[in-house]
Amino acid sequence: MQNTSLDIKKLGNFILEPVPVFVRSHLFLSEAKKYGFWQIDSTLAYLSCEELPPEHKGFAAYKVIDQSSLSTNNVKAMLKNMALENSH
Repeated sequence: MQNTSLDIKKLGNFILEPVPVFVRSHLFLSEAKKYGFWQIDSTLAYLSCEELPPEHKGFAAYKVIDQSSLSTNNVKAMLKNMALENSH
């Protein structure tokens, strides 16, 4: 069996969510390695990258537009600011 461990780094420009079958079968690690993705936490299947490859089958990709600590007040404030920015 080949080494399928990934680097654990901070969040990049994109966050990637593997399809459930990749997670259940643990194939997301070997597929992520092919694309150059990294893990954002060793206990989560969510991955990240700076640039999306032209093809990234098996992963839903989301552009990171902001980051915040996961406290309720910080998240509420961030969402409120985003709503205000989008209303203009």
